[in-house]
This record gives sequence, structure tokens and C-alpha cells, in this order.
Amino acid sequence: MKFNKIKRRVLSCLMVGIFTVSFLNFNKVTSFADTDTKSLQFSAINLKIEVPSELICFTQSTTNNNSYLELIGASDASEVQTSMIANNCYLEAVDADMTYELAITGVKANESLSDFNTLSESDLNSLFDSYIESESNLETEYKEEEILDSGIEYFNDQPYFMTYNISTTTEGVVVYATKYYTVANGYIYNFAIQTNTDSVTDEMLANMAVVLNSAKYTEVKSSILENGVVSETLSVIITAAIPVAILALLVYFIRVGNKKKQNKLIKEELEIKKRRGV
Repeated sequence: MKFNKIKRRVLSCLMVGIFTVSFLNFNKVTSFADTDTKSLQFSAINLKIEVPSELICFTQSTTNNNSYLELIGASDASEVQTSMIANNCYLEAVDADMTYELAITGVKANESLSDFNTLSESDLNSLFDSYIESESNLETEYKEEEILDSGIEYFNDQPYFMTYNISTTTEGVVVYATKYYTVANGYIYNFAIQTNTDSVTDEMLANMAVVLNSAKYTEVKSSILENGVVSETLSVIITAAIPVAILALLVYFIRVGNKKKQNKLIKEELEIKKRRGV
């Protein structure tokens, strides 16, 4: 009975550790429209989304346990965290070949800016025209930038201002980007896919559609795990604790096994003595 209690306790600790590490490494996999996805949520901007599992994700709580940091040229998770926080970026997701990036930024909207799904069609169109004009005159870090296409698109009845841009960096690199801009529940959200290949492909847009169709603009309770320092600390502790827990469990099994074997030998020895009349 005592053994069963200890075994259950060790196994419980082990499972909690495995679950937490899985959470920290974004391994919560579900299914969305026949696409394997992982669930992410951001309390700072009240957003819940599903991201295709094939994409490698980085957030403001990314830890050094993320084995893909080198892929994006980061030597430490704090570099990623600092950059993302400074740019109000909550997700950067890349494919394994680093051919494109999917990013989400968000900020609190001022009171004069209404949620898009509350606007009339004429007001939405008028706002869209103003948005395109401001985007056309926007000063960026690029040497040249041009809007190739634009329009209002809907995902789950939520309107988004879409622009398809081509830009040239000061180093001469050509970048294509499809951006989606919306306002919901008092926040401004920007979803973007950018690539330095020949164009934004249908596959890239399909992955963005998964994100946009899954987007829920609703209150998200703050989690301590969204804090980068806390996530890093927990990640280190749990990563170290799991092998210890496994070792402790194995040692306990060995000790119990040896004790059972010893008891069996004593019992057999007593039986032999009993038969001999000793």
C-alpha cells in the first residue's frame, strides 16, 4: 500500500513536469480544418489562435529550451524576448526552411477607433480608403515599397484590411508581404506573412487563413507562464527535475524488486528448514 502511494506521487510529479514542459514548448496539438495545429493565447492583447504545427513558433515567453533559436540567428532567448516586446510582437512563426515568416503584432486602440465589425459598410470602406492612403505614404526601413493589391477580406465575419506589398531593402533584397489589419475589442491587430522568395504562395496564405479563421478576440486570463523570466526559470527547473524523478522512480523499483526477491529467498529458506524439522 505504501509503495502504491509513493509510486502514484512520483508518477503524478512526473506527469505534471512533462505537461508543463510541453506547454512551454508549444506542443499542445489539436486539429483545425484538417490541419494539425497548436493553441496559443496572449492575455496582453486578448487573443486566442491556432497555428499550423509545421511552423516553428517564438513568443515573448520563449525560453532557452527552444532548440530552434539558432535557426533564426539568436544566441539567447532574451534576444528574442527583448526584440518582440520592443515591437509589440506576440508571435513570430517560421517554416523549417526559413522561407517565410508569419508575425502578429498588437496594441491598444485609441477610443476614436471603432471595432471593425461594428462599422457600417460605407464607414468601413471609407476607413479602408484612408488606411490605404496612409500605408502608401508610410515611411519604412525599406528603400522602396509598393502596394500591389489591396481589399477588405472577411474571416469568421471579422473584416480585415488586406494589402499585398513588394519591398526592396537597402541591401537590395526583395521582400513580398501580405498583411491583414483589423480592430477588435479595443485592440489593433496586424497579421503579416513576408518572404524573400518569388512571392507569397498559396501554401503560405493557407497557413495564415488557419490563424485568421481560428482567431478569437476575447478576454484571456493572464498566466504567469507568459512572463519570459518565469517561463525560463520553470523550464530549467522542470528540465532538471524530470530526469531526477525518472531516476528516483527507477531506483525505487529496483529497491522494491530486490526486497521482494530477498523476502522470497527468506521464505524459501524457512520452508526448507521446516521440511527438515529444523
